[in-house]
Order: sequence, then C-alpha cells, then structure tokens
Amino acid sequence: MLVLGLGQHAAGDDGVGLAVAAAAQAAGLEAEALGDPLGLLDRLGGCGPLVIVDAVAGLPPGLVRWLEERDLAAVVRVSSHGVGLAEALALARHLAAGEGATAEVRILGIGIGPPPAPGSGTGLSPAVAAAIPVAVDAIRRLLLPATRR
Repeated sequence: MLVLGLGQHAAGDDGVGLAVAAAAQAAGLEAEALGDPLGLLDRLGGCGPLVIVDAVAGLPPGLVRWLEERDLAAVVRVSSHGVGLAEALALARHLAAGEGATAEVRILGIGIGPPPAPGSGTGLSPAVAAAIPVAVDAIRRLLLPATRR
C-alpha cells in the first residue's frame, strides 16, 4: 500500500501530509509526498491500494481521523492547492474508469488550524506536529492485517 502525503510546506499546518509521508518513509513504509492533488491522476489507475494523508480544516487541530470520499464534501477544507482532494479524486476516477479498475483509496485527515499570517513562519503548529506519529501509527494499524496474511 502506497502512502501519499498532500500539502505545501510554505502553508503552515497544510504541510502535515508531507510530514506524515516523510515519517512513514522513515518507518519503512512506501510513501511519497505530493504538492498537488492532481498528482493523483497517474496513481489511481492500475496501481495498488492508496492511503492519502491530507490536512483538513474543520477538525480540531491535531485530530487524526479516517474519512470516506463522500465525507470530503462535508468537511471545510483550506486548500493551498489549485484543486482540492475531492475534485482531484473525482477527476482521477473518471479518467481511470476507461483503463479498468481504480485503486482502493483510504483517506486519513488531520485537523489543522487557520492558515498562518504572511511572514509568520511556515512550520507546523505543535498540535499538528504531535499528530504525525499518531497518523503513522494509524496507517500501520491499517496495514497490520495485510502483513499477517
């Protein structure tokens, strides 16, 4: 299972998906960082299952929660990307439909605070940084049944 972390380092807490991807790699998981959800277009068709990790406004900062695709429209999302995750997934599924089966997708959302004020720095807030190991642990628990087969 491939872990794809979405986000932008320069957008404060929105970079949490990238940080989780780096931590997942360091933990021995297959992971990549994507600065733009449109990178999903070439990953949804013909590949194995995916875990997508992204920042979600509307959840308390640092809360780690599994989401369904249908939940994406209901959560308030601050996007530093030109296209949000829900739109990118819908487009990727549409384009991949002609190529056969699309990948199974699990979405791990991490609550974030408001975007930082210009010039206030680009790092993660303490609550969101503390969610990184929690997110990696949630991904490992998801993979655990597959590793015991």
